[in-house]
Amino acid sequence: MEYRLKRSGEACGGCAVEFCVGQSMFSVLELAAEQPLRADYCETCFDKLRDEGREIYAFWKTRKTSEGRARRVVDYPSLRELFFRMAQIEAVEYRKLSYLMALILVRKRFLVIKEFVTQGGVDFLVITAKDRPDALRIEAPELRGPEIADLTGRLRLLLDMDLEEVAPQGSGTAASTAADGPGAESAPAT
Repeated sequence: MEYRLKRSGEACGGCAVEFCVGQSMFSVLELAAEQPLRADYCETCFDKLRDEGREIYAFWKTRKTSEGRARRVVDYPSLRELFFRMAQIEAVEYRKLSYLMALILVRKRFLVIKEFVTQGGVDFLVITAKDRPDALRIEAPELRGPEIADLTGRLRLLLDMDLEEVAPQGSGTAASTAADGPGAESAPAT
């Protein structure tokens, strides 16, 4: 699937005018049917977007900074809420991103692995959270190191945040980096 995200702050997603260093803009995150989308808008286009009544999952106001700027720090509680929202969407891209976010959030102790299960030949990661009564099953697709790196890159672009690598490049599947496979009792290394 082609992922159409640009680096944050290049140009307005509405009028296509390039942003100047120091200019205010709004980054908007939408949960579209096939894949999540993020775009940046000038204040005028952002106001039009809201007046149209488009369903916006989240937005934040920021400024264009010069090249070489430090990336934004990850807001893990917000990432966790986004994870729970995206985990409800059935599209393939959401399933992959939900799995990646689950691994990140387990590593940071915002979620806990309860078990791995296989149903109908499909592996699932069953996770729990302290404040949620029910466990959540997340499909655990077989992803190789380059695929994980690609997904991590897409999530970085989507959120414009500096996410750590989930697994070393060139490693085995994501499931094997999270634990020793279905039925394993050990949690991922931090």
